[in-house]
Amino acid sequence: MAEKPLDLLKDITDSLVESYRKNSVFDFLAYLFKLRSLMDDIIRRVLPGESYETVRTPSYLHVVAKMESMDDRTRQLYDLIYSVVNYIEILLSILSPARSPTFTPSVGISAQSFIKRLQDLSFHLKSDKTLSEIVERPLPIIEKLTKWQEEQLLSIFMEKIAWTGEWFREVPVGLSGIKKELDDKVKKEKIIDFSQVRALIKQLKRLDLVFMESTSPINHGELIDPTFYLTMPMFDNKQVILIEAETSANAIPNGVRQLYEYKRLFQEDWPKAKIKKLVLVSPEWTKETIKICEDNKIEGWEISYDGISKVTKE
Repeated sequence: MAEKPLDLLKDITDSLVESYRKNSVFDFLAYLFKLRSLMDDIIRRVLPGESYETVRTPSYLHVVAKMESMDDRTRQLYDLIYSVVNYIEILLSILSPARSPTFTPSVGISAQSFIKRLQDLSFHLKSDKTLSEIVERPLPIIEKLTKWQEEQLLSIFMEKIAWTGEWFREVPVGLSGIKKELDDKVKKEKIIDFSQVRALIKQLKRLDLVFMESTSPINHGELIDPTFYLTMPMFDNKQVILIEAETSANAIPNGVRQLYEYKRLFQEDWPKAKIKKLVLVSPEWTKETIKICEDNKIEGWEISYDGISKVTKE
């Protein structure tokens, strides 16, 4: 794929169209997740102060109130972006290869409407010279005074560490309990409302990051629909590394406890997986927190804007 955001947007749009023509829900979902990541990048560029999450989460009435304070140009852009984001989330909530590998008529109509809206957004961004220049402009370097976010720490770690394999973000743990509950429901009710599945998964804890060794990696940290973890044998017979991020030294002791709890839950969910090691990343370390990690056989890495460095001994 090309590297420029607008070229990426075109590539993903074309791939979505092709996936729809092939009637492949699995391929369509894969490109939806890539699009969601790209949309966050584009939104941060063209709508200062906004992100995919801030556009996705408000109620419709809140969106209307927000748009009333915008000028006509910004309002038109926001409306297009909100519509595309809304379609992405709706389609992610109703599409499931395990439930139906092809498009049903009603879902197909939604997919067609979404593709049309996405094409409208792409055309709008390209035809407006000012917007296209903003989109193609590199994101500003974050000021060093800015408070660290876990998302930043994980992104830098994934970029700088010399590991060959796949990255999975926000991996739900405790799935084995859900599977038992769903099995009981199937025996009792014969059918499951898919919204119930999502509601159950939403309550689960999340591992910040899982690395899986692979010679031909496919996933590079894009968010995956959590329901996939219920139906796909992601980590069976694989070597994995479990990773948590903490934004301060004070939070590291709790991060150590969390890692061990998540390790236990992960191993219950994926008993065939081989957990090679536990890793904790943070921008701040003290002698005490380094010792805590070493005593608990956790690998510690310091994250900075200049790179990463290992702080614990073997």
